[in-house]
Amino acid sequence: MAHPGAIIKAKREAMGMSRRELAVKAGLNRSHLGRIERDEVDPRMSTVERIARILGLSILHGGVRSRTSLEDATVPSAAEREHHLG
Repeated sequence: MAHPGAIIKAKREAMGMSRRELAVKAGLNRSHLGRIERDEVDPRMSTVERIARILGLSILHGGVRSRTSLEDATVPSAAEREHHLG
């Protein structure tokens, strides 16, 4: 799986959204968002949740995964999710 920051950056770019635009929507400083995208910082879960919600991403098993088809990100099947939950 790709690093969470790489998934965030790829999804943001796929949506045609600038870093500044996402930063404003998420209530973040643009340079801090850049550090998140480069996996240079370990952001608070609430920050990751805000970014994920804006980009339509899911947070699974401690990482960020795309609900769309990004090469390095996969969404576990219902059976896999149930296995991990149960």
